[in-house]
Amino acid sequence: MGHGSFGFGRLRFIGRPRRATGALIVAVWIFFGSSPVTADTPTPLWRDATQIGIRCLVEQTSLLNPRALESAICERVRDEVTRDSVLPVAVILPGDPALIAAGTVALLVHVSVQHEPGDGQRYQVVFVIRPHRAIAEQQGPLFGAPPETASLSADGRIGAAFDSALGRALSQTLPWRAVAQRQDRPL
Repeated sequence: MGHGSFGFGRLRFIGRPRRATGALIVAVWIFFGSSPVTADTPTPLWRDATQIGIRCLVEQTSLLNPRALESAICERVRDEVTRDSVLPVAVILPGDPALIAAGTVALLVHVSVQHEPGDGQRYQVVFVIRPHRAIAEQQGPLFGAPPETASLSADGRIGAAFDSALGRALSQTLPWRAVAQRQDRPL
C-alpha cells in the first residue's frame, strides 16, 4: 500500500488512506455526535414562554349544547395542564388578546361531537390538541398529537374516559410530559 494523495472531489488528503479515513470518522463524530439534538429538546415554540393559554372550540352540533361542553372541556384541560406546569395556565376566551401575546403558548383544543357508534343514547368526542404561538418564526411541530376519542355520559358530561384520552394527548403535546413518558418506559 503506497503513500500519496487521495481524496473526495476537491478535498485531498496526504498520507496513509486508513489514517485519513479514521481522522474523517473522528471529525464527523465530533461534529455530529458531540451535541446531539434529541427528542428531549423542546421546539423553539416553547422558548421564553411566559404562560399557557387554553382555547377550545366545539364544532356546532345539534346533539349537545356546544358552548357548555366547550367550557367544561377547557376547564378540564386547564386543570390537567396546571397539575405539572411551571408556567401559569389560563383559559383564553374568544377575542382575548392573550391568544396572540408574545409569551403565550396556546393549546388549541378542537372538538367534534357525534353519537357513539351502535348506541344512539351516548355521545363521543373526537379531539385534537395543537400548540400555537403567535411569533414571527412559527416553529412549532408540523404534526401534533393524533386525534383522541372519548365517550361522554348520556347527558353529555365528560368523565374518566375523557381524562384518559386527554392525558395521552397532553403527553405528546407538552415537552415535559413527553420526556417523563419516555423515561417511564423500560428499554
